[in-house]
Amino acid sequence: MFRSLVAGFVGVLVGAAVVGMVAMRQQEKAVAKLVRAERFELVDAEGKMMAAWSSTIDGGQGLLFYNEAGKPVIALDKPAHGHPDLLLYDEAGKQRVWLGIDRDGDSGLSLCDKAGKERIELAFGRNEASYLILCDQAEKVRMGLAVRGEGPMLNLYGKAGEVLWEAP
Repeated sequence: MFRSLVAGFVGVLVGAAVVGMVAMRQQEKAVAKLVRAERFELVDAEGKMMAAWSSTIDGGQGLLFYNEAGKPVIALDKPAHGHPDLLLYDEAGKQRVWLGIDRDGDSGLSLCDKAGKERIELAFGRNEASYLILCDQAEKVRMGLAVRGEGPMLNLYGKAGEVLWEAP
C-alpha cells in the first residue's frame, strides 16, 4: 500500500512537471502581434537607460543611444515634416557629426570641433552641385569649393568674410 501511494505521488509529480514544461514552451513561442507605445526604453541589468525610441513633439520619431554617463552619443531623428538626420556626439555630449538631408532636400555631412562648432561641411544638391566648405573657430566660412555644371570654383575668405582669392 505504501509503495502504491508513493508511486501515485511520484506519478502526479512527473505529470505536473510535464504539463508545466509544455505550458512554459508554449509561452516561449508566443509572440505579440502588436505592441503600442509612445516611448520604448532599453535598460541594462541595473535599470540604467541605454537607448530610447520615441515619438517627438512635432509628430516625428527619434532614436537615442546613451553612453555610460547617460549622455546621448548617437541620435537618429525623423521629423514629422522633414528628412532624416543622424547625429553623433562625443563623450561630453557635444554634437560632432551631422549626416542628413536638409529642409531644401540637399544631402550633407557636417563635422564639428570639440566645442560643437561646425568646421567642415560637405554637401550635394543645390543646382546639382557638390560643395566643400571649411570654417574657422568662429564658424565663419574661410574656404569654399564647388563643382557645378559649368566647372569648379574655389573661394578663399578673410576673417570679415571678404573674398581674398577666387578661381575662376
